[in-house]
Amino acid sequence: VPMSLYLWLFLLAAVCAAFGSDPKWERISYGLSFLCLASFLTFRYAQGTDWLAYNYIFMSAPVTINLNSIYYTEAFHSEFGWKLINNLWRSLGFDFISLSILISVLEMYFLGRFLKRYSPNRALSLVLACPVIYFVYFFSALRQGLVVAVFLGLMLPMLENEQHGKFILLDLLLSTIHSGALALLLLLVVQKIQIKHIFTLIVASVCIGVGLSFVLQYIVSLIGISYETSGANPLALIYRLVIYSITVMLYSGRNSVDTSSKLLFKCYSIGFCIYLVFMSNELISSRLAAPLLAIECALLPALLKGQSRQGSVLLLCIISMCLVMYLKNISAAIDQSKYIEEISVFNYPYISVFNTSDIYHYSTSYYYLSFLKPI
Repeated sequence: VPMSLYLWLFLLAAVCAAFGSDPKWERISYGLSFLCLASFLTFRYAQGTDWLAYNYIFMSAPVTINLNSIYYTEAFHSEFGWKLINNLWRSLGFDFISLSILISVLEMYFLGRFLKRYSPNRALSLVLACPVIYFVYFFSALRQGLVVAVFLGLMLPMLENEQHGKFILLDLLLSTIHSGALALLLLLVVQKIQIKHIFTLIVASVCIGVGLSFVLQYIVSLIGISYETSGANPLALIYRLVIYSITVMLYSGRNSVDTSSKLLFKCYSIGFCIYLVFMSNELISSRLAAPLLAIECALLPALLKGQSRQGSVLLLCIISMCLVMYLKNISAAIDQSKYIEEISVFNYPYISVFNTSDIYHYSTSYYYLSFLKPI
């Protein structure tokens, strides 16, 4: 059985990241890695965990623009703005695959814009993006992926330039696509937080998180949102702790930190605090904190710059951690999409828009796609 294309993709990204630490090779290694990741994302078909749900939401949209009774999808939750996008796209006569391609292009554009502004080794940034931002949010959770990308590419620069009015307006717009975007409004106070108070905030977040762990599932079931089946995820928590600890170690070890990195570090720390508060429910914690935790993919390379001695050891450690998380998330995709027993993380097939019917050889979840042809 040939090795999964997903593993080759990660291997390529990791090799590019190693070359990218040399300024001479940074541009070309990033270009190659970006091109492969973008193509993989853009032309995928029925990949990841939520693809079917989004396909269903799209097929539930009216074929004419209908704002009076914005359609409701009973099986899957979706915000008003996302339904509107689906309705408009479908009324123009396009299919779901073309919407998926459009969203992918936008996501990669905004990610590239963010990395150009903040990361000195963009190829390493792409490796850091692989396990969660790229494979979970861009590949599967389309609404959340779009929020993460727009936050990184547009809203962070607004925050840095203190364009708070624009920041709030864009955030409210994004909240109609994914309500979790409202958590980003916390960043309006981030410039006032002093670095020395961050440790106190983290300790407080851990205490609240432990306290909440006894009642969070009960609160979630009362509200009736679809996250009640999710519990804590020890591997994800360890990953978060290790990556954050490395960031803190690098940050405190530097003699001087530029204002951009200082702002990124504060925002990232707020994201880590949100994650800790809701750590007893992996889905809620990761969904709310995702845009802020995504900052690590530019912040870590910025802090690693010039760390020649311990840098290469840390680089290896970070890439290994990313690989473990990447494999964990591929494994989750295989479980949730009901792939046949022979499929493992090492031979997980990549299906593209050029070989769509191949999905039926591997997964039982997708049989009903053949009945979902557009009307």
